[in-house]
Amino acid sequence: MEVSAYDGNDAVVVVRQADLCLCLGTSLQIFPCAGLPLMTKRSGGRVALVNLQATRLDGRADLVVHDKVDKVMTKVGHSLHSGYVHIDTSTSGAFAVTCTST
Repeated sequence: MEVSAYDGNDAVVVVRQADLCLCLGTSLQIFPCAGLPLMTKRSGGRVALVNLQATRLDGRADLVVHDKVDKVMTKVGHSLHSGYVHIDTSTSGAFAVTCTST
């Protein structure tokens, strides 16, 4: 389901069905949106955070990257384009993404 205009009910449906909630460049301080990643988590999905500073959800996320979003996403994009992406899900329910650029 695509959420074109913000509708809180649609957003809740989407995050509860998501396999991954990717939070980019947010302090996760403004509600109700700040609660959406935990809805994904409670529904069995995973949460990945990319933010320069720590957030209140760092301890509950499956993957946390403290860096600039543009830098991280550029590397991910290059790695996906190159086909060198490894996702390791073998450790205690968490996951790690390893990207190697050529």
